[in-house]
Order: sequence, then structure tokens, then C-alpha cells
Amino acid sequence: MRTFLKVLKKVLFIGVISWFSLTILMLAISFTSLPFWGIHHLSKPGSAYSFEPEYIIFMGGSGFPGKSSLMRIYYTSKLAHEYPEAKIIAAFPGDPKKSNGMLSNISREFKIRGIDSTRIIFEPQGTNTRWQAMEIKENIITNPGDNMVIVSSPAHIYRAVKVFSSLGFKNIGSFACFERNINVSLQFDSEDIEGKAYLPDIGANQQLRYQFWNHLKYEIVLLREYAAITYYFLQGWI
Repeated sequence: MRTFLKVLKKVLFIGVISWFSLTILMLAISFTSLPFWGIHHLSKPGSAYSFEPEYIIFMGGSGFPGKSSLMRIYYTSKLAHEYPEAKIIAAFPGDPKKSNGMLSNISREFKIRGIDSTRIIFEPQGTNTRWQAMEIKENIITNPGDNMVIVSSPAHIYRAVKVFSSLGFKNIGSFACFERNINVSLQFDSEDIEGKAYLPDIGANQQLRYQFWNHLKYEIVLLREYAAITYYFLQGWI
């Protein structure tokens, strides 16, 4: 029993030290540009396509309305206007028959952006990237040589392109939904807005106010995405 407790204490100690070290490392990396370039690297596959797509695939993000879904609809709509002959495949789980369901709301959002509902084909069954791609192959894009462009978040592009490629699709482009920067200065003087004199004025430090926290979020996204890529690889899906 004593031996077991000693081993348990050692394991817990190593776990705490490892967790603390990982936290310090992540905080330090957040002050660099590495997290952004990690996301950027995952967004590259398929981005240099030169063909006109026959299908634009909107990969469903979070629930609707949601930040990722609205961004993907925005960019999908821009591509749809650029390629007016392309069909739009909305890979988003839900019931297309519900008049007030998420899929109906998505269709209305596309309509607001000038996209005719007759161009939209829903793939409502799949609840992960692999399942969605399989449903699209079986029921919608039956010719693996058809041109397609996948619209998704930057970190998801690599996995999505690899999944469709593993199912035999040959002409795969991609469009990563990067956020746009605000092209105005966000600096402020704490004294001008009656800030406390005994607190540091961080109004001119945009790295601490925004970049550090954005990069910390990027690191979490990267950890999650690389875990998903590893799982898909072990499953033989990519």
C-alpha cells in the first residue's frame, strides 16, 4: 500500500509539473507569431486552385447563428457570386423540413446575401468531417473529377481537404475564413477617459490587449485540431 501511495504521489507530482510547464510555455509562445503561422499552415492545402468550381462546399461550424457559421456563409456567398454557375453544398446537420430549423435559417441567411435557394443542396446527415464527405460523395458529387472548393475555418482546411482527397476526389480547392483586421488605431490614453492613476496605462500596448489573447486562443485551436488530425490518421480517414 505504501509503495502504491509513493508511486501515486510521484505520478501526481510529475503531472502537476508537466501541466505547469505546458502552461508557462503556452503563455510564452502567445507573445510570438508562431500560433498565427501554425493556423496559416493548416489553411494552405487547396488554396492555390485555378479552376472554376462546380460545387462550393460550406462546411458547417458551430450552431446557427454562430461566429464560425456566419463567417463561412459570408465567404461562401462571396464565392457564389464570383462563380454564379456553381452549386452550394451546405454540410450542416439538421432537419431540412423544419420551417424554423437551423437549415431553414441558413437558407434565409444565404438569401439575405443574394443567393437563390435553388442553388443550395443540403447534406444534413453527417456530424463530423468524414461522415459529411462520405454523404456528399454518395448522394451529391458522384463524379470524383468534378471541381469543388471547400469553405471552412483556417485550422479545419487541412483535415477537410485530406478527407475529401482520401475518398477519391481529385480537384479540391479551399477557401479559409480568416477574420479581417480593424484598420484603425485602437490606442487610448487612460488619463483621457478618467482611468485610475495607480493602474498601468496599457492603451498603447495592443499586443498585450489583443494579440496575446488571440494567440492563446489559436494555441487551443491548434491543440484541438492536431488531436483531431491524429485521430483521423489513426482511423485511416486521411
